[in-house]
Formats: sequence, structure tokens, C-alpha cells
Amino acid sequence: MSALGRAAGRLLHNHGFELKRIFLTFIIIYVSIPFIFKMCPNVVRNVVFVNFLHHSFNDFKQPSLYLLNHTINLYLTSEEGITIGVWHTIPDKRWQEASGKEQKWYEAALGDDNPVIVYLHGNGGNRAEEHRVEMVKMLWPELITFPVKPKSSQEVEETRLAFLEGEVRDQMLSANGFHILALDYRGWGDSTGEPSEAGITIDSLYLYEWSRARSRRSHVYLWGHSLGSGVAANTARMLHEKGSPADGIILESPFTTIREEVAHHPFSKYYKYLPGFEWFFLDTMTENNIIFHNVENLKSISTPVLILHAEDDDIIPFELGRKLYESLLDPHVSERIVKFVAFPAFLGYKHNNIYKDPQLPNILKEAVDWLRATENKETTSCLRKRAEEMTHRMVTTITDQSSEAEKTHRLWALATQESLLRPFPDMELRWMMAQLEFCGKKITNQFCTYCGCFLHSCNYLHYLLT
Repeated sequence: MSALGRAAGRLLHNHGFELKRIFLTFIIIYVSIPFIFKMCPNVVRNVVFVNFLHHSFNDFKQPSLYLLNHTINLYLTSEEGITIGVWHTIPDKRWQEASGKEQKWYEAALGDDNPVIVYLHGNGGNRAEEHRVEMVKMLWPELITFPVKPKSSQEVEETRLAFLEGEVRDQMLSANGFHILALDYRGWGDSTGEPSEAGITIDSLYLYEWSRARSRRSHVYLWGHSLGSGVAANTARMLHEKGSPADGIILESPFTTIREEVAHHPFSKYYKYLPGFEWFFLDTMTENNIIFHNVENLKSISTPVLILHAEDDDIIPFELGRKLYESLLDPHVSERIVKFVAFPAFLGYKHNNIYKDPQLPNILKEAVDWLRATENKETTSCLRKRAEEMTHRMVTTITDQSSEAEKTHRLWALATQESLLRPFPDMELRWMMAQLEFCGKKITNQFCTYCGCFLHSCNYLHYLLT
């Protein structure tokens, strides 16, 4: 054999050895990943929340760098030791008023009767990600009407260009825009702490209650995108259990449960047929208290729900959004109201780009009108329960052996406490009136007198506070 032949042989042998080494390394990594996932809780959290992926050069204190001009950056303390970063964007029509204003003005503006959206983003990145900023911008303007619903991707693009050039923007309706409160959960962006399902739900709940306390009569809605749909459903359930249900829920690209979402995630296809897939991955998330059971949470409440999902979603399959919708269509729970809007695949919106749809402002306008017109049976039920509890407490107060002065003082304290915590809506007062009238007939005229004083106190405090 010639020297050239021997050299070629050695080269082929070395090349084959390199290929074997690469293949062996790949096998070792492939087999190791399930065991690492199973044994390392930090890895589980990082894989699910992906909060470590972000741009290090974001300047959250200057929202104007992202063309969010009538926006202020806030820092709120959701619980001891946890500070969350929030952007508050006011409706576009108030941008001139907002110039140079401080946080106190923005907080007061929440009570201007414009609807408020608490925007809960998905995993990865932060509130400055492009598609999240663009969604906020879409929610600024007064809602608009397009003359013709586009039927193809070309018509969609033409309509969008016309809107951007001002040909359609002139057709403004008198409907109001939105306040948007976009937060970064703990561990995301410039928020402190480490993420967990319970923790980021607490952050969302705090922001919702913070905004509701300042919004007076304005409706406050939860908007959850992707992983944020799980946070929104958790929050809505907690609000329900506290007797103060959310005014409405908008879910963009939602899933049924986090287990099912992970099983359908594009990365799971590499391990889906591996023996023990559920034990290694799905059960491990449950063991680490990452559950996000949207079906169970939403079925336990009757808050109206609007679901938005693109047919070509490549992260959370469209079928999961449809399955969530169908799971809420329970004929035995007539109070629950849910709507589903599908965006055709030819539009190319995938997972993050529903904001590009020129019809989305109209869809949201119809949804807000629908939410406002819908009598939330859950709210009525909660208020009636509170009224019944109040009636019982008043009966106890009136019929005990205390002095007249002490009874009067206790009734007034009861009225003040309840009214300051949450002003009585008219329907609750009417229910309490009926309850007290019924009880009064069965007890004494003295009881009716005290109850009348109590209700006058509630009415007066309600008038002062609203």
C-alpha cells in the first residue's frame, strides 16, 4: 500500500472515531437531561418559567424608549421582600394630560371610568419584549371600526397599512381606550425574588386588588397570555374564594393544564416516546408545585371568559385552547359565560402575534360591551352571601342584652367597617333591605329601627366614598 493510501486510511479512521465520540456525547447528554430535570428543582423552574432569558440592557424606568410615551414605571411591594416592576399606560386620548405627571396622578386616573387591564405575560423575557409592547400599544387607542372584515392575508395587510397611514384611524368610535398595567412577576425583568407558581400568582393578585382599589367604578379585567393564562386563572379563582370576583378574563393562547401543555410542547417531541416520559417530566413539575390547572380553576368560578387563539400556534397547540373552551361549556352551569375567537392559520400569527390582527380592537370592544352587559351571577351570589352574614350579625347585635348606646355604637362600627372595606353596590343594598324587612317583621319594631339606621349609614358612606 502506498504512503498516500495509508494516510487516507488513517484519516478515515480518525474521522470515524470523531463521529463515534460525537454520537456518544450526544447519547450521554440525551439520557442525562431527564435525570437532571428529575433531581434538580432549580432546573425545573428555569425550564418552565425561562425568566433567565432577557436583555440585560433594558431600561425599565424609561418606557418612552419603547415608544410607550404616556406610561409610567412603578414599583410595588406584593409581599414582604418582593418588589415587582409595573408599567401603567393610560388611554391614548389622555396622553396630553399625562405629560409630566407623577405616580399619584396615574393612580387617580385609574378611576376615570375607562376599563383597566392587568396584563400577565408568558414565560421568558420581560414586559419590554416586542410583542408585549406592541400588544400594549394596540390597547391604547379608542377602539375603531373597520368597514369590511378582511378575508385573506393580503386584505389583512392592506387594512393594517391603511390604519397605520391614518385612512382608517379617523373612523374613531366614542368608546374609551384601556388602562394597561403590565407587570414583571418576581424573578422577571427588574422585579426581585425567585419565581414559583404560588409566588407569581400572589404578584398578580396584589396588582389586581391594587388597581381595583383605585379604579372606583371602572371594570378591571385579567389578560393572560400563554403561561400568563395560568396565572390569570389562578388569580381569578383566588378572587372568587375571597368573595370579590374579577370583572372578566381574557386568555390569549391558553392551555388546559401545564402538564398537557408540556406534553404538546415542540421540545417534548424529542422525549415524548421515551419510557418514563411522564414520570421524568410531567410528574416532576407536579412534585415541584407547578400545576396551572386552568380547566379546574375556571370551572370553579363563573366569571366571563374570552379566549383568543391562533390556529397556527406553534407553542401551545390550537387544540388545547379549543379543549379549554369546550370544558367550560357545562350545561349544568348556566351562569358561566365563555366565548372563543379563532384566528385562521393563513394570517400567520402563531403564538405571539395576535396583536397584529386589525380586527382585534373590534373584538375587544364587543367583548367589553358583552362583559359590561352581562350580569355576573357569581358577583350577585357573593354579595348575597355577605348580606346574609351582615343580617345575622345585626340580629345578634340587636337581640343581645347590651345597652341602647352600645348597640348603636356597634351597628355604626359595623356599617363603617364594611363600607370602608368595600362600598355597598345598589343590588347588595336592595338585598339587605329585603332581608332586614323579613327579619324585622319576625322580631321587634326596635330591630327595624336599628336596621334602618344601619342602612342609612351604609347609604351615606357609600355616597361619600363614590
